[in-house]
Amino acid sequence: MTFRLRLLIWFTVITLVGVLAASHIVQEQTHDDVNTELQRRMLLTGQSIKTSRDVVEGIHKTDTTEINEVLHRFVEADNQIEYLILLDARKEIVGWATAGGDVAKESGTATIEGRRKLIANHFEENRDINPLEQDVSLLFQVASKIPIAASPDEPAGEPEFEIIKTTVAADLLVGFSPYIMEEYEERNLSMVTNAILPLGILLLIVLVISLLRVSKNLKQLTHY
Repeated sequence: MTFRLRLLIWFTVITLVGVLAASHIVQEQTHDDVNTELQRRMLLTGQSIKTSRDVVEGIHKTDTTEINEVLHRFVEADNQIEYLILLDARKEIVGWATAGGDVAKESGTATIEGRRKLIANHFEENRDINPLEQDVSLLFQVASKIPIAASPDEPAGEPEFEIIKTTVAADLLVGFSPYIMEEYEERNLSMVTNAILPLGILLLIVLVISLLRVSKNLKQLTHY
């Protein structure tokens, strides 16, 4: 009985260590995978918005409605994005969009006060980093037509313009859905489980064989 009990304790300890190690691996891998994926999506979204002619025109005209419409299309195109907030160099909101349903209320983007609070918390120096909130700096090239003054000696004609390009700095704040964490956690848990399952089966076989041997030895001893 003593040997069997020790064997059972040994098997239990190994199993618990394996489960704890697997849990730690899943958490670490999920955190790394989610960070990598969200940064990739953030950069792709930022690059697309940066090259969007409608956004550039909206910035040039300071037309918030036009910018909001474009941002809303990007939110609709990716079901993992909860909201987009475009900021100028002073961290003032120039455009925003959020997913439908209760997302705006839950994320705090339903009101201007909520959006400002969210921005202040995100850019705070000693804030707790939330991987679901990502930001990327953007540079927009805005072209303006400046009329060229005609010379008094030249006959009147069509006015001429000079194209002046101005670089406008902005920041894009991207809020992602928490469900993406669950998706990666389930996937990584499945991978780790499949990896340690053969080891668990092997340990179980060893335990059964050992118990059978002990039982056989005990039967032999009873004959003496």
